[in-house]
Amino acid sequence: MNCRKLIGLVADYLDGTLMLRQQEAIKTHLVRCEDCRAYLDSYKTTIELCRSLRHESNTKIHIGMPMGFARAIDRKCMSKKQML
Repeated sequence: MNCRKLIGLVADYLDGTLMLRQQEAIKTHLVRCEDCRAYLDSYKTTIELCRSLRHESNTKIHIGMPMGFARAIDRKCMSKKQML
């Protein structure tokens, strides 16, 4: 596992949809890589902030984000909300 692969798999990792081998490879990488731990923490925080915004308002927020980014965050928030 390297940083680039981890970044590509982080959403599936948090969703718990990866094969056990991939999950273990990510866990091992996270033990060694401070940057990826920080990225994962930031990613989790973004999801939590999105979730809290959803609770406060039903409006979508699209402020100067790259095309598709807000939609991806919306989908992630909705999938996490369904897990609760």
